[in-house]
Amino acid sequence: MQRDYPNLCDMHTMIIHPAYEKMATVLGFQCAGTGTANPLYWMYLPLDRYLNLDLQAAFIAVR
Repeated sequence: MQRDYPNLCDMHTMIIHPAYEKMATVLGFQCAGTGTANPLYWMYLPLDRYLNLDLQAAFIAVR
């Protein structure tokens, strides 16, 4: 299924506050659009990369 529908296996999040951008970046999310002047924007992360994350180490890096 991932080969046939690769975008279904991505996670998306909307950045609504600048403080959340750092956490999303540490987790591996990437901007999903062109850097517009709009303060709200989408970020995405492939599901397989999320499942391989060491979440404890990632959240320690956020602090």
